[in-house]
Formats: sequence, structure tokens, C-alpha cells
Amino acid sequence: MTIAVTAKETLLGAGVTIATTAVCFAFFVAVQVLSYWIPPDRAAAHLRQAFVDGDLQLANSLPHDAVKGYHQRNDCLVFWMTIIRPEEIGEYLSAGQFVGDPSGRTTYCEVMRDHLLDDRLGTEDYGNYLRYLHGYRAVTVFALSVLDVPGMRLLYKGLCYALLLTSCLLALRRLAPGRGPSDEMAQLRASGGVALTVAFALFYGLPYFGQSPSHAPLAWTIFAFLIFATGRDLLAMGRVAYYAALSAFGAFVAFFEYLTGGAVIGLAMLLGLLALQGERHTAPGPYVRRSVLGVFAYLGGIVLAFLFNLALNFWHFGNDALIRFARALITRMGTTTVTRTDGVVDGGQAKISGLDVAEALVAKLDFLAGGNPVLAQLVFVACGFAIVGFAVVGLIHARSATSVVRVALVVASVAVVLLWYAAFKNHSLIHAAFMVRVLVWIPAAALLMAVLAFEHLWGERPAPAAPRRPLAARRRA
Repeated sequence: MTIAVTAKETLLGAGVTIATTAVCFAFFVAVQVLSYWIPPDRAAAHLRQAFVDGDLQLANSLPHDAVKGYHQRNDCLVFWMTIIRPEEIGEYLSAGQFVGDPSGRTTYCEVMRDHLLDDRLGTEDYGNYLRYLHGYRAVTVFALSVLDVPGMRLLYKGLCYALLLTSCLLALRRLAPGRGPSDEMAQLRASGGVALTVAFALFYGLPYFGQSPSHAPLAWTIFAFLIFATGRDLLAMGRVAYYAALSAFGAFVAFFEYLTGGAVIGLAMLLGLLALQGERHTAPGPYVRRSVLGVFAYLGGIVLAFLFNLALNFWHFGNDALIRFARALITRMGTTTVTRTDGVVDGGQAKISGLDVAEALVAKLDFLAGGNPVLAQLVFVACGFAIVGFAVVGLIHARSATSVVRVALVVASVAVVLLWYAAFKNHSLIHAAFMVRVLVWIPAAALLMAVLAFEHLWGERPAPAAPRRPLAARRRA
């Protein structure tokens, strides 16, 4: 099996990825500039009313609240960004603005409530949070200028479920007898689409995070790509269109990434979706080559979007932007965390092990199963065994090297998730309540592996080669 990538194809993929990401980034900047000029008065009024009506609470989190959502802390950070307008547009483009309590004893929601209700907005210095383009801020600026907070939440969660419903209905339509395409690989992609839609609908924590301005836009991006990738053979697309689609997906993930795991979910989903692409009996070499280049196009879109962000930050903040970025990355990937006494940082350091991260994630699994911790643990243990079992079945009944590669891609998608947790121990432990959502890929991979295993068991077998006639008979003919 030859999977060597030619220099010409590599250059083409790199060129398309760079160009596509640059165009996407220019679009992101334009959207942010437009949001800067939208007056924050209506958004501030809607937030003020939300505090009065109790739609916004003061706590950092509201466990298992399917109306207001769980992640109040991040939501209030995004709301701060929507109502603060620095004098320089460059600062607005390069960072998110908020007002916080230096003591760390007061929540962002409480500080914002005090400023709004006491009419102190704009009277204090603000801080800059996470210095890059905040896509979710731009969306929320537009939403809050029209809708109040309950209406915005309803819109955000409604779009999440509407996209999943669309994905499921389109996939079921392709599976209906006489309605969908006769190609078995198209039916396999449709079956995979149904499986992934079910997994995200049940195990992505949408009841508690789907209405969040810091989580929903990223979910829209992932679900939209799911619809796109299960409705066509990505590997049959022209090379330029293929690289452009995957790098644009990566760029949009980066635009809405709020360090909530969207990048790794997107990568895992892409690997799983590539297992459903290509012709049934295609040669493994070209199949692997296109898949590898597609993954690099997606990762290239993410990396380049962040590099463009760094350049924008460097233009406004100078070297301080690079120093802060490097320091934050090292902290997120660190194996230590600060210790706390009664919820307040006391300056100590605690070592983080892989077991610590696993325990923190298991403790938050109930967010992925309607608040039922026992059900969540049973489901995820069963899914782990299902991945192994169906992978073995798929390999035993594989009919070609390409079939083996398809199983390997799904296994690799699971490995990506586990490696991400291993690489970002600090971030995964501190923010386990929402980083646990990355584990949605465990049931998703189990269902996807089941689809592949059943296809290997009962799918169409390659036609046997016609026997060659004896040489004498061929000469007489």
C-alpha cells in the first residue's frame, strides 16, 4: 500500500488551506467590526432586565438547570464583552473586555449586575480576557440587540436541535427504500449520520449548554459540518473544493472555540466521518492519502486562524500578546494546579495525575445523561466495550485493506480524545464540568463502529475475478 504524498499535492493543499483560512479570517474581522458599531444600549437593557427577572443568577454555575443553563460564569464573561466598547477598535478586535473583582471572591455575574443596576457601566477600567477574536461575542451582540436573554437562549438551543433534526431527517430520507441513492456507500454515510446525530442529541449536554452564548455557536458549526459531510462523498470532491471545505471548517471551529473542546471534537468527528467516505472497494493508498491531507487541512485551518489572531494581537498589544499566549498555553497543558481553601486560591500548588483528570470527568458525566450519574457511567462503560467488540468484528470480517483502514480511523478518533485529555490535564481538571462534553465521542464512536461492523458483515462483497482461459484456448480464439 503506497500512501506517499507528492510535493505538488502537498503544495496545492497548503495553498488552498492558507487562502481559505485567510478569506475566512477576513470575514471574521468584518463581522467583528460590524458588531463593534452596534450600540450596546439594548443589550445592556436586556441584561439588566434579566437580573431583575431572575433569568440571570449570580452563581458561577447552575447544575442541571435546563432553562438558564449551567455555565453562568462563561455566559457572563461573554455578556460583558457585548456591552463594553473600548475606544480603540483594535483593542476590541484583539481581546474580550470585562470588569472583574480583583479579590476573586465575587462572580462575574454579580459584578455585572451591580454595574448595570447601579448604572456604573463604563465608569471603571476593564480587563482584557483571552486575547483573540471572539466569534461568540459577535453572535451575541447581534442576538441581544434584538432579543432578551430568555429569547436568545431559546434561539440558541433551538438552532442546536434544529440542526440535529435536519441531519437526522436528511439521513433517514437517504435510507428510505426508493428515495435515497442506490450506492451502498451513500447508505453507509446516511447510517453514520443517523448514529452521530443520535449521539450528539443524547450525550452532548445540550439541555445544559445548548442555550449558552459561550457553547452554542461552536455546536452549530459542528452540526452543520455533520450535515455537509454525511450528504456527500468528501473524497469524490475536487481537490481544491475538498481542502477548502475542511480548512474552512477548521477556521470556523477556531473562531468559535472558547477553550471548550470544539477543536478536538471536530478532529475526532472528521476522522470518524472519513471512515464513511470513498468508494467501497477503492485502493487503500489513495484513500489514506486523501484522508491524511484532509485532516491536515482541518488542522491547518485551526492553526492558521490562531496565528492570524496572534498577528492581530501583536499589532495592537506588541510582545505582551505573545508572552500571554505562551504563558496561558503552558498553564493549560501543565500538570499542576493551584490549591483552594473554601473556594479561594491560597497560592499553593497541587500535582495533577491522569487519575485525577479521570475522576473529575467521571464526577461530571451526569451532564451527558440528563443528570443521572449511574445511567451515565453504565452507558459509557458499555460504549467502551462496544468500541472494542465491534472493532474486532469489523477487522475479522474486513474484506479489503481499505476496510481495515476504516476501522482504524474510528479507533484513531477515540485515541485523539484520550490524547487531548492527557495533553491538557490542567484545563481538563479545572473545567471538567464542560470539558466532559468531549466524551460525547465515546458513544458516537461506538455507534459508528457498529455501523461499520454490520456493513462488513452483510455488505456487498467484491465480485470475484473472472478465471483466465488456458493459453491454447486464447490462441484459438
